[in-house]
Amino acid sequence: MRTDQPEVRVRWPTDRIPVCLLVDDPVPCRNPMWYEFPDQGHVEEIPNGFAESFADLCEQYGVAGKFSVIPCPRAEGRVDEGLPGVPDSELREFLCIVRERIAPRMDVSPELLTHNRAVDPDTLEPLEEREDAWAARQDERTLTRYISTALAILRSAGLEPNGVTSPWALGAEIEDVYARAISAALWEVCGVRVGWYFLHADGASPVVPPRVVLLNERERRGLVSLIPGFGRDPFWRTQQGEEPQLDDLISSDGSRGRLADLFHAGSPVALCTHWQSLFSNGTGTGLAALEGLCARIEHNWSDRFRWTPARELAQYAVATAAVRLESEGDVIRISSPFECPRLTLELPSRPGARLHLDGTPLEVTGGALEEGCWRRDGDRAIACFGLEGSVELSWRT
Repeated sequence: MRTDQPEVRVRWPTDRIPVCLLVDDPVPCRNPMWYEFPDQGHVEEIPNGFAESFADLCEQYGVAGKFSVIPCPRAEGRVDEGLPGVPDSELREFLCIVRERIAPRMDVSPELLTHNRAVDPDTLEPLEEREDAWAARQDERTLTRYISTALAILRSAGLEPNGVTSPWALGAEIEDVYARAISAALWEVCGVRVGWYFLHADGASPVVPPRVVLLNERERRGLVSLIPGFGRDPFWRTQQGEEPQLDDLISSDGSRGRLADLFHAGSPVALCTHWQSLFSNGTGTGLAALEGLCARIEHNWSDRFRWTPARELAQYAVATAAVRLESEGDVIRISSPFECPRLTLELPSRPGARLHLDGTPLEVTGGALEEGCWRRDGDRAIACFGLEGSVELSWRT
């Protein structure tokens, strides 16, 4: 944010901490671990009833974030044309569940094409290397074509991806090139101007915001790296029969745990888990633990948090990075080339005056903040409004 009034600060939308769940590795009707390690005793099938149960949980608690779908699992078939061993009716049912019940809250992404061996992006014939090793030697043009193929397959399957997930640490060695390729592919295939990708995790920093990687104000395009603040999947070992330790994330009273520390520091709270971790080789232990986590978050954080889809978090990060504030007396002019729903600003209050947006008084609230409202907080005011182009905030008696 560029401003001549340093006392104005950007708050999170509606002054609530964003919480975002990142689910890696979903494969239609199959356990990703069985695809990767077929001889290690993993349960082969994940029935669509499990996907329905996950969707039930999302609807019950309002869970939002991102949900991967691997376009060509193990380089064997495509989710838009058919997968070996998966009946077409079950494949269609899985895609329908994702499209109609999961995607409204969880933004869809490929992870990349196969989450296994790299393939020729034109023929989909397997290559010798794993995707991450292959990608580390590619240029922007080749990576753009590879990512575009993954996005196009999901679109052909009736899904609308708006971001990209890296299998393993794919892209980390050439992240600048990788980021440009992601942005180009999202724009060319999906018409997405502001996208996101998931590659990194940070289990140590006190605050872990999304990182704006690309920002082109003239073309109104941007790309954001979403970074979970817990450095590992807390439900991973449920596949080996272990119970997850929810207190590591948030204690029952909300006072302790890594996610609680992030929340109390005002940081976004993003958490990554895996489809196979939630399935837990058929026991559903991970999914039950996720439900317990959601219940603790809801109980302790109440109306101070908001489940936030990946793209909304990325859009807010890009829009606020480009915001310009200029003040003249009791008037603040606010502009950004990026649309920004629920832009929330904290600013010095004016005793006895009311806050107006483009000459129209904003509604005063003493409770939850919504778009078109403002409230006093001591000698400060917090206002929430939609920004498209430019607006003026002004104090009037």
